[in-house]
Amino acid sequence: MGIDFDQALHILCLGSPEQVKGLQWALDHHSPSRRHYKIYRAQLQDIRDHYQNYNFIVVLLDLGQPVPIETLRDVAQSRDGLCCFIQPTPGQLLALSEASSWGAMAWDGVSFDEISNKIEQLVRQNEDSIHRKAFLDSATTWIKKRVGAVGQLQLLNPPKSWSGFAFRTLDRSEGLLSLGMLDSESSWKLPLPGSGDICELRHFDGKWSVKPLSRDVPVEVKGDMENLRTGDHIMIGDLKFLVGMDPEVEEIYSIARKLSIIGDETIHESSDEPRVAFSASDLESYFTSLLYSQAVGEVQVRSAHRRALIYFNSGVVSHAVSGAVSGLKALLRSVLWTDVEWSFTPDQEHSEIHDTMKLSLLGFTRSVQEARKLLKNVQPFMPPPSVSLLVDPAVFQTKVDWGVAEARVLASVAEYSLVRDVLNYCPLPDMEIYDTLISLRKQGLVKPIKTIARRNA
Repeated sequence: MGIDFDQALHILCLGSPEQVKGLQWALDHHSPSRRHYKIYRAQLQDIRDHYQNYNFIVVLLDLGQPVPIETLRDVAQSRDGLCCFIQPTPGQLLALSEASSWGAMAWDGVSFDEISNKIEQLVRQNEDSIHRKAFLDSATTWIKKRVGAVGQLQLLNPPKSWSGFAFRTLDRSEGLLSLGMLDSESSWKLPLPGSGDICELRHFDGKWSVKPLSRDVPVEVKGDMENLRTGDHIMIGDLKFLVGMDPEVEEIYSIARKLSIIGDETIHESSDEPRVAFSASDLESYFTSLLYSQAVGEVQVRSAHRRALIYFNSGVVSHAVSGAVSGLKALLRSVLWTDVEWSFTPDQEHSEIHDTMKLSLLGFTRSVQEARKLLKNVQPFMPPPSVSLLVDPAVFQTKVDWGVAEARVLASVAEYSLVRDVLNYCPLPDMEIYDTLISLRKQGLVKPIKTIARRNA
């Protein structure tokens, strides 16, 4: 037995006013369940900004018109939905394969009862995830309201002689933290020159501020000294400090990011240097820190003879290239390499020439998670890049049902044969190609070409 919704399920519909009215009427009069639906109309240019406020998306598409691939990709990452295709061609269906997480159906443009029944079916299948998304939306709102609140101070470059903690919680009830040589509950004893306090962090009327107390040691703030915010930097002599959020909120926020719950929140970051956690030891964590800190610039990645360039632009991965491949394919390759080295070059101005993709933190995290999951499954069966493959025409003629990935990979095998070339020229991500090749091999559709040893004349 399914879970009953306490209130109407809110649906955002991309279609004409007449189509929205027809669909609402069909759901009101022909819905086989007692569930209530409320449909809201959106235009293509509005759907990106409003889909988060709804439980389900319905897109009525005449594929003879331009298909909003980027829009569907973004929306499909966060919401369940249904695409209704009016007279689609095989090429157009193939172009929409990246929105495969949605339900799909052919539609004649007038039979709204068919859409109503399909919506009921998809909601019944996905109502647990719809409830979960509603809860996560509420949790996300809670987190976003608190990530900007100042809660701790982090010592970024402790000297070798420093044996204390790198973090100090800022207690609002205490209202004062002295930095210097005094050893008391309200001060943080640091290896600073002089015999007295250098500066104070004061909390008043909901704001933290910095007040220098000594002229002998310079105190600088990259941010607003009278109103510190998460991400601000404080320089006391040669020591660098980072103003951070509450430890509890940071822990919850970190978990939310790892689970892909949080994505495109705006966090104040006054420094040109990206914030990197002390525990960040792999490239994925470093990329996450660049997206989190809204960095602008390029990362050069090296692994043995392999190279990749990844471009970041204020919270998104805007472009990636590695050898013959680019885009998401190149990005995932670099993240999955082992024994990597990398360097970041910040740019003050970003060139739109490299804006070929706009992958947010949420999209990046999910893409990497999916790739790692596939890698774990396919790694024992991956064919070597130097192996040549052959399509078996006899088995090909007997296969009836074709998936999009199967058709793409098989076409690449027929054209290029070599596994290395299939990986480079098939547009799918590498792990999905490997997974599909393994499936095609099990079906007998592809097989390795046996090399015949030459005899001496």
